[in-house]
Amino acid sequence: MLDQPPYDPITGAEVSYRKLTTSTLLMAGWLAHYLKVPVTLQFSDDDLAGNLRAVKLFRHDGVIELRRTAKDTAILSQPDQPDQIVPLAIRNRFSVLSEELRSFAADPIYAAVLLEGVPEIAASNRELTEQER
Repeated sequence: MLDQPPYDPITGAEVSYRKLTTSTLLMAGWLAHYLKVPVTLQFSDDDLAGNLRAVKLFRHDGVIELRRTAKDTAILSQPDQPDQIVPLAIRNRFSVLSEELRSFAADPIYAAVLLEGVPEIAASNRELTEQER
């Protein structure tokens, strides 16, 4: 997506969620920290499985969006491209934890997102309650 023409820079991002969770904050924090763009959090009131609903990346030529449409699929939309159906299964905590414990190595990207990216999101999204921060 981003490595294809027109190579416009990302100017902002939006993360939509059903319930504010760690994964939501980590996604938003990573985008803010590594893309160096403002990221907004958007509540979504629907009945789809999982918490993370969509990620939008804003560029001058349009919006790139990955949005969940069912428990195991999402739609990738890009300017001047046909929509693509993408498999996007929701992994259970046990498989995620098992994968993490297999490597059990230092993760500087994860550390940077936790220490810098997530606080950026909390500071720039004033609608978060004190408990959510």
